[in-house]
Amino acid sequence: MKHIFYALLFFYVSGTVLQASVRSYVTESELEQFKAACEEGDMGGCYRTGLFYWEESRMLEASVLQKKSEELAKSFFELSCESGEYHACARLAFLESMPPRKQYKKAIRYANEACMHHIGSGCHFLAFAYRKGMGVKASTKKWKYYFSKAFKQLKKECKNINEEKKYSYDIAVDGAVSCGFVASYFEGIGNWPVKKDSVTAQHYYRKACDLGSYRMCQKVVTDLHDQEEMFLKGCAEGDAEACDRYVKILDQNAPPEDTAKAVKSCLQKDDVLGCVTAASAYLGTPKEILFMKRACKLKNADSCTYVGISYLHENPPKRQKARYYYDLGCRYGDSFACKQLKKFKK
Repeated sequence: MKHIFYALLFFYVSGTVLQASVRSYVTESELEQFKAACEEGDMGGCYRTGLFYWEESRMLEASVLQKKSEELAKSFFELSCESGEYHACARLAFLESMPPRKQYKKAIRYANEACMHHIGSGCHFLAFAYRKGMGVKASTKKWKYYFSKAFKQLKKECKNINEEKKYSYDIAVDGAVSCGFVASYFEGIGNWPVKKDSVTAQHYYRKACDLGSYRMCQKVVTDLHDQEEMFLKGCAEGDAEACDRYVKILDQNAPPEDTAKAVKSCLQKDDVLGCVTAASAYLGTPKEILFMKRACKLKNADSCTYVGISYLHENPPKRQKARYYYDLGCRYGDSFACKQLKKFKK
């Protein structure tokens, strides 16, 4: 029972950091490339495939689909961890200790492998485990040792990631996790031996946010208008909690009755027509595209294509994002999107 309590506490503290989703920038065709690379022996491809399914499982509510995505993530992480992708070992440590698995000793082995190869999140896991006696005998000396390693390595990982000019999918996700952990230490979450410093915490949260972590962005956005945009953005990507929080802000703003009805139908009932109606109510504003993204998330092909077209008409055009939404539009049955997608492949 004690182990279960500590595991739940651990994921309450660490869960927000681990959900560093940048998944929306991976297309189905890119996922297939990851898988193909994995089949050819590229363990980076295996790890990126595992990350995709891990991120997908975090975005799904408790369901059979969530369990399936989690199992797929686990299988790709195991393959890449065994072959020297040590970030995958750290992910497995967290995954194996989560309810209902609660395989603490197995998790410790994965964390040891990761930490030994200088993966900060693996060292963090060991620090927590030795501090709380989760799968190992509690030891003040050991948890302080592993925390010191985690703190040093996570800061280094965060610094390095932000020196890069471009971020591949896995680098962005892992970088956001590293920065998020460091931020949480300075914020005082978990009562780790780091002097509380809100300014420094905000600095690291901002880095994680810049790498694409919606949940880390929540830590740095305080203006009500900005929060509204942020929650709608998270909702458009499939975050149910963000949808709920957006509706609460909507009620405070008291928009026209028809608009409020359409928005709530879109966000609370997964109604495509409600999303499109809400988008039309905010025509020419950022909210228009966010509601169309929500409709796209609900597999409405025309909405996906509409978003893709919008990105191409920006100045300068955002071709990568346009391609992503054309890919979705094509997959959901829009022939125009398929034709446009071919132009990107020439």
